[in-house]
Amino acid sequence: MIAGDNSFILQIGRLNLQLDAKSTGLRFCIPACHKKFLISDFDNVKSEHTNSLGTEHLCLHLEDKPITEMWDGRTLFENINWRLQEDKMRRLIFTLPRETPPAQVIIDSSFMEGEVLGEFTLSDTGNFYPLRNLEIILFSNWLARSADVILHASGLVINDLGFLFVGSSGAGKSTLAAKLGSAPSATVLGEDQIILRYLEGQFWIFGTPWHETEAMCSSKGTILKKVFFLDRDQVPGVKSIKPIEGVTRLLQTAFIPYYRIDLFPGILDRLALLSESVPFYTLSYQLGLDPLSQILSA
Repeated sequence: MIAGDNSFILQIGRLNLQLDAKSTGLRFCIPACHKKFLISDFDNVKSEHTNSLGTEHLCLHLEDKPITEMWDGRTLFENINWRLQEDKMRRLIFTLPRETPPAQVIIDSSFMEGEVLGEFTLSDTGNFYPLRNLEIILFSNWLARSADVILHASGLVINDLGFLFVGSSGAGKSTLAAKLGSAPSATVLGEDQIILRYLEGQFWIFGTPWHETEAMCSSKGTILKKVFFLDRDQVPGVKSIKPIEGVTRLLQTAFIPYYRIDLFPGILDRLALLSESVPFYTLSYQLGLDPLSQILSA
């Protein structure tokens, strides 16, 4: 834990998320995978990381008080587990009414400051992480402001090159990541969620902390070299596919906030640019065999 365990900063995909509970006296319990993404130099984090293109900083202050109801805005999305609203000041309000306790995150229009609300001391011993079930939704909306996305994919750095393996649940992403990640020259960025960003005129992939196993994630980022769509139905091997087919598959599996109608056209244009910049392939492999040579030579 850094700077005491009531305040810390994570860097995920060059986005710095600061959680500050100093005013409440509550202490966070940071999930194991998240600890890889902690920034150690707490005092100088803003000055140190603003030199990296694409770096942004969001500070969320924890407030131990009931969530609020918003009456002067519009609802962007709502289901049984959470809702997103925008008020007249264009603040985004993420609410989780079914959490224990119910929690709410309110973020200003600049996406630089916000607060986390909930009656946390009434239902917790103080060792908690308030964003556990909201963090990926928050980052999805944050990234969409720059037309960047979270992909339902595994990602690896192999010989200093970035590779994406895209597929729905059960397609074999985790199994393949574990197999390829055992090589000395490989690093697993994530087994199920990867951040895709367009920075410095190139596409980058970054690891995320939203995984069960520490060994299957990393805070590193690298330039993307190739994208593979896992397809168990095709003949074993690697096959090049057309850009439009690749974009269609990405739209079917990515964590895209479709309810942000104002941001979706930019995301669509970004994925079209990806298809023009990075080659797309399908990959089918037999368990027990090593597909690394086919991946590198594609």
